[in-house]
Amino acid sequence: MEDDEADFECDCEDCISQKPTQPLASDCCGSGCQPCVNDLYDADIKAWKNTCFGRHHDTQVDHKGPETKVIETNSFKSFPLEDIKCESSDTWCYKFSIPDRGSLNLDVGQHLVLRAQVEGRFITRQYTPVSPLKARGYFDMLIKLYNDGIMSKYIREWKVGDMVEWRGPYGSYQYQQNKYTHLVMLAAGTGIAPMLQVIRHIVHNEEEDTFVRLLYCCRTYKDLLLRAEINQLTAYWNFTALYILSKEDESNCHGAFGEDHYFGRLDETLVAKELPPNTSKCQALICGTKSFDKDMIKYLRKLDFQGDIFKF
Repeated sequence: MEDDEADFECDCEDCISQKPTQPLASDCCGSGCQPCVNDLYDADIKAWKNTCFGRHHDTQVDHKGPETKVIETNSFKSFPLEDIKCESSDTWCYKFSIPDRGSLNLDVGQHLVLRAQVEGRFITRQYTPVSPLKARGYFDMLIKLYNDGIMSKYIREWKVGDMVEWRGPYGSYQYQQNKYTHLVMLAAGTGIAPMLQVIRHIVHNEEEDTFVRLLYCCRTYKDLLLRAEINQLTAYWNFTALYILSKEDESNCHGAFGEDHYFGRLDETLVAKELPPNTSKCQALICGTKSFDKDMIKYLRKLDFQGDIFKF
């Protein structure tokens, strides 16, 4: 944006009515999300000023690239909700339609931003699609609903056919084929979403020699998300999974044939046991709650982990 556009102040009622709402300080979680709600606001303000400037100075404002994209990072787009499927007592899978069998064409590990207007202001949250990266005509979102969550309140009201605003994709994770001999995934709850993307990407590539070990933490067996697909993926030679259940009664847990369970918490001792002997050629991927992520990073550092650590 040129300097005169950046400094432009508009008092037109029509433009002001479309001005993006500045997020509250409480809207930022402080965990270093990319993009942060404040980054999105800054980008929206720039785009809004650009549009207003063009409208009042008879200049052409063209945000279109060489081709129409299904979804973009510089604006929100609405998608119809096609289906709602219960995955656990507090987590649901929401399927959205993409017109004309379009595809998000995501790269591995990327996520989208959801926007909602709640109580007169806009709020945003980030979610990772669990559908295949190049799926055509749809995308699936795995979302946990919280009793006191502002966005959860909005999502609970969704009905099939509703139009929902999404924007993206975002994400700084870059996977390089065979860069590592081992990937150790430390995931909790809906943190399985980006892990599933990476697992599929590796096992479906016949040129891959990387071995992937998933340590997936949930409170109980019923809380395990996407378990059926994870079990199917363990048929590949280079992927195994351990289900770590912190609140499950071992005597009453009867999992599927071939599953590997651990009853208790993922602590430093278990992490040490699961790491390969040479961690210099290993990458650790982490995704869970703030406290879970913090604990996993602490354990790895105390164990003198020599490889790369990436937190989704």
